[in-house]
Amino acid sequence: MRTFTAAMITCALLLAARERAMAIAEYCPAEIDLSHGVGTSSDSAPAQMWAYTLRAENARTVSGTIVAQTDAGWFAFPFRNAVLVGGNVDYRTIYASFSRREYESAPLYVRFPGPVKILRWWIANATTTADAAFGWNAGAQYACLPQAGLGVSTGRSGSTFPLRRLTPEPNLSIPPPPGTPVVQAGTIAEPLGMTTCATPFTNAHARMVGEVGYPLGYRLHEEVTVEVAIAGDGHLDDAWVYAPSGYEAFDKEAMRTVKSSEFVGGTALCQPAPGLYIFIVTFNDPIDFEPLW
Repeated sequence: MRTFTAAMITCALLLAARERAMAIAEYCPAEIDLSHGVGTSSDSAPAQMWAYTLRAENARTVSGTIVAQTDAGWFAFPFRNAVLVGGNVDYRTIYASFSRREYESAPLYVRFPGPVKILRWWIANATTTADAAFGWNAGAQYACLPQAGLGVSTGRSGSTFPLRRLTPEPNLSIPPPPGTPVVQAGTIAEPLGMTTCATPFTNAHARMVGEVGYPLGYRLHEEVTVEVAIAGDGHLDDAWVYAPSGYEAFDKEAMRTVKSSEFVGGTALCQPAPGLYIFIVTFNDPIDFEPLW
């Protein structure tokens, strides 16, 4: 849930929420996407039963274990054969409207011993059907570290990310239909390393933001949102246009800006860890900055 911003003439950094994207880089066969306490009006309110969905970058069936840190301690619980299917999802920014192919599961449900507020949760291990495009082998057990800077994984509400989803999301606040499986969360010990440093989770950040060049022949104010995959050592694993401007020249320049930037990796459980981030590149019409005298 992190955002880098870059603008022509001036550059700034801020943190906000991340959406999903079509990408080459994946750090786990699936990750938690939306979540909400059942029967609550706020996705940050305590609840005994929680609903959540999973997402990935391709269609697959995933099983695994989720670890959750709550205000009442640490818990773990399984999920089995979550089918992630693709569908077109419509989005809009102030600059463009577009559709994305998204791969999400139906809502899954977990019950805790009592009402809890989830501070952070992640898939700790997973198995999946084969997906050669992303390097996942069928039946193999994959250990998944939490992403760097992992905060409250409560989906997209409250985000300052400048993107509006037009396709309705599932209502996770209502009780599941009769007969829907609900797993029970069990208590676990705090993961090793969690308390060995002052700040167990830190975000990656830009050490140097690349220069933003304005494409010739335009008189427009545009914005391009690029999602970036940053390794624990700060290496840029991958980058892709998440929300386009509607103009290829601006999208290409945004990608050039991202790839010429330098990053410092983040941490999770006191260890270097990869993460997915949003990098927003803003283009201002250069004529706006010319002297008027």
